[in-house]
Parts: sequence; structure tokens; C-alpha cells
Amino acid sequence: RLKRLSAFLSQDETKCTLADVAASLAREVDLSHRCKLALVCRDFDDLSGLLERCLDGLTQEPPRFSGSDSVYFSSDAQTCRGKVACILPGMGFPGLTGNYPDHLIELCLHFPEVREEFDFFEARDRNPADTVPTSIIFSPPASLPEAFRKQLKKRLAIPNTNYELPDQNIPHERYLSAMGVMLANWASWRVFQKFGVPVDMLCGQSQGEMAALCAAGVCDFHQIAPFYWKTLDVEMQYDKGDGMLFVSLSGLEAAPSSLVLGGNSQVIQEMAEQLRAESVLVHPMPYPPIHSPRLSHLREALTEALRAENAQAYVPHTDVYSSIKAELYSHD
Repeated sequence: RLKRLSAFLSQDETKCTLADVAASLAREVDLSHRCKLALVCRDFDDLSGLLERCLDGLTQEPPRFSGSDSVYFSSDAQTCRGKVACILPGMGFPGLTGNYPDHLIELCLHFPEVREEFDFFEARDRNPADTVPTSIIFSPPASLPEAFRKQLKKRLAIPNTNYELPDQNIPHERYLSAMGVMLANWASWRVFQKFGVPVDMLCGQSQGEMAALCAAGVCDFHQIAPFYWKTLDVEMQYDKGDGMLFVSLSGLEAAPSSLVLGGNSQVIQEMAEQLRAESVLVHPMPYPPIHSPRLSHLREALTEALRAENAQAYVPHTDVYSSIKAELYSHD
């Protein structure tokens, strides 16, 4: 099959895409076979090089593919080993994560299940002073002025504490970052379900914890989603200049050796300089210091906004771990 694929790539004139090739090969996969091979590549040139490396590696006994993190091979992969954990992320800080709004819009084009969830958020709380549909905020039409398009998309980001002062929320400028992340996580979970991914445990980081609870069956997503709309009118209060500092000893964003600090920007900057002098990877971020005492005053306002709301809790059908308490949620 590797030789056949290599020959096809050298003679193909159909202008197929890498995705077309991957889809065609996926249809031929027989999961009952013990030997399995997977390749990760950027383009056709990359794929051709990997095919040559694989053909050479398979001639060795045992097969060997040293020096590459793009080739995954096992001669004994008839059954899965271990368990699958699904981690749903929290806020998407620019510079640390990808552009999730565009990814979500693309999923809507290919998966009716995702479009169904997206449409549920289209009108949000139907505030008469905030009538722009959610889809227009995620993907502003190209016909709109560029400045206005940026202003709309900015509502999905976290306020920048360097120049955005906390003020009474103006309805048509309310930040939708928490709501957007919740929607993106739940839509991703629906895709996981469609693909039949066998998830054995769930965990959510920050905002992702609510989506994890919904995925585990503890809460009904469509019942609690409107709670996020209730919080849109809670006045964001933070000190100008406050910030966060991402610190990593391993180079990974989510790892036991990574942490995020929050506080006064001057103190954050001093700490960053000291850590850089010790060759520690740091990334200052000009965003409100969430998950720190600096924003604890918002608890009372959020509690008041949600006081009249009630949600039914159910026994989880999948183990879900709390990133807040660092332990398994009870099944009681």
C-alpha cells in the first residue's frame, strides 16, 4: 500500500488535496489488523519523504523509524491499551492558543451537529441593545468595514488591561469570551461523539470544567447555557495594568511544571525579568488575573446574577475530574 500510494503521488494529475488522500486511505483501514501505521505530514512533499522513510524502516528487523516524531507504527495494535482522557480547555489567550472562532465556524460547515449548537446561541439573551447575531460576531461579513469587523471579533477576546479600562458594561460591547469558549468546547464534544471516540475520563480547565460536566452527563448543556447569558451584564472590575505571567519549566502550556501568576503589572514584569535571567520560559499576558484573589470581588455579583437560576444535577456516566479541586467528582 505504501508503494501504491507513492506511485499515485508521483503520477497524480487530479489535483487532489492531502485531506482527499487521508480520507481515501481511512476508508481502507481494517482495525482488526495487528500492524498499524500512521503518518503526520504538512504537505505532499512531506508525505513523499515520510513514505520513503517508512519503506526503508519496514525492511529492518524489527521495523525501525528513529529520528522522526511524524511516524507512528506498532506491530501489535490489535487492541487498545490504556484509557482515553479528554481535556476541555479554558480561555483562549492570544499567543498561547489557536484561533478557535474560525475553527468553530469551519466545523459548522461540515457537521450539522455543530451548526445545531451554534444556532442555539445565535440570539443569546435577546437583549434589545445587543442584537448582533452570534454568527456575525464569530465571522463578520467581508462587506463590513475592516475596523467594524475587528470590533465585532474583539468581543470574543479577553479585555486587554494595558489600555481597556473597566467600566459599566455597554450591551453592544459585552465580552462574549466565556460564552464562546463554552460553545466551542461543547461543539467539539459533539464531534467527538459523532466519531465514536471512546472517552474514559473527562477534565476541564477553567471554563472547560462546565463543558466537561455536561459531557459527563452531570448537567444538561442546553439548560445551563443561558446562565452564561445572565453573566454578560455583570460589570467587569479590575485594576488597569493588572496582568498575568505564564511560567513554564517544560515548554508546555498544560503541565505540572507550568503555572500562571496574576497581579500588579509592575510586579509581574519584575518577576519575568528575574525568571528570564534564570533561563525560565515566561510569557507576560495583559489580561485580568483570573483564578486569583485579584478578581474574587466578582463572586458576589455573579452569585446575585444567578441567584434565581436552578439546574438539575445527574450522576455522571463518565468519570470527570475537577481542575479546581484536583480530584474526582463524586458519583453520589
